[in-house]
Amino acid sequence: MGRILIAYSTTDGHTVTICQRLQGWLEAAGHSVRLLPVTQAGSAELAQCDKVVVAASIRYGKHKPEVAEFVGRHQAELDARPNAFFTLGPNNPCRTAQISSSTRCERKPSTTAPAMK
Repeated sequence: MGRILIAYSTTDGHTVTICQRLQGWLEAAGHSVRLLPVTQAGSAELAQCDKVVVAASIRYGKHKPEVAEFVGRHQAELDARPNAFFTLGPNNPCRTAQISSSTRCERKPSTTAPAMK
């Protein structure tokens, strides 16, 4: 199976929690996964992987500078292999002060993940 690097940037820990869940799913599917903050992921770590996932929290409409620095510094290395980027932000309708009656907020954690080929 593949060797996957998950490089993340988190503010309150939610992003790393999701990355750990993703790591578990991928490892259960037979992949080798390395989970690192973007500040600790460099060319050596990228050279050891077949695929890359970059995950970042967003605050006030912006990612932390370290995310843009990582992507900019390693653009060619990221482009050379399959990659994915996801971001998490505070836009949760369940946390707004007024929720319309048509908004349903149910938390059903998934126990399966899509296959990464």
